[in-house]
Amino acid sequence: MFKTLKRSLDIDNVWDAFLFYQRRAVKFGFPVQSLNLYRKFYYAPYRERITPGPSPTPTIPSYCTSGYKEPVFGAGGATWLNSGDNAPTNAGWTVVNEGSRYNQSKDFTNVAFAVALDGTTNYQTFYFTTSTYLVFKNGPAPTTISTGISESNPSEDKILLGAGDHSYQRLWTLTNPSYDYARFRYEGTAATSGTPGSPTIVYEFTIFNPANYSGSQVIEVLMGNNSASSSAPFLVANTSSSYASSTVDPNTSYVFVGNSTGTSWTIYKNAYITSPGY
Repeated sequence: MFKTLKRSLDIDNVWDAFLFYQRRAVKFGFPVQSLNLYRKFYYAPYRERITPGPSPTPTIPSYCTSGYKEPVFGAGGATWLNSGDNAPTNAGWTVVNEGSRYNQSKDFTNVAFAVALDGTTNYQTFYFTTSTYLVFKNGPAPTTISTGISESNPSEDKILLGAGDHSYQRLWTLTNPSYDYARFRYEGTAATSGTPGSPTIVYEFTIFNPANYSGSQVIEVLMGNNSASSSAPFLVANTSSSYASSTVDPNTSYVFVGNSTGTSWTIYKNAYITSPGY
């Protein structure tokens, strides 16, 4: 009845037609049985359709823990043994940069296991840029950009970690001796230069061996200090579009999980890997 009334009166939706009928029922004494039936059988499900509840929060994988884990070497500047020569106080790290750098990248090559993104399943080289994003690329270094960074720019397979016009001052890498993971630590600033040891952006990035996760791609990001814009892009993408995105926040942990070919991804915010061995 109300759908017919809607058409005859050119009312925008069925609910407005119902309200129109209700007002007339009160004024002229129309029968109310129709109103009661409408409430029971049509109005309630209609309102549920137009006012859905919140989307459920994805359940974190069994190998993750909810909450925040601080970067292992701290949310601020890490302790060094000898500047420019040694890693943080734990052994096994390699210093790959000391000194302020802008609009550059540093390669992390010959990782002992392959990971996948966008259908390419043999990535073993990654380029970490001053602009707080990294590129998956088995080949020559990509051109680093500092502005206009988005899901489609640069046109590479990539992960953006609150990317922007930034610089880095200190970088370290570490490959676990049993080849379970490879790690990278970034200390930089949300400016074109900074002072080593006084970072305003800190993160530790760990790529895990897919063989230990039933072939899934698993990446953990432990974010410490972060003065990047809260709207800076934080996502995983191919050359032109994003697979998954989140928001960048200081003192926050993230776990990226992709399928075996890296063509489907989920980012779990406020989660970290349980007992990863570091």
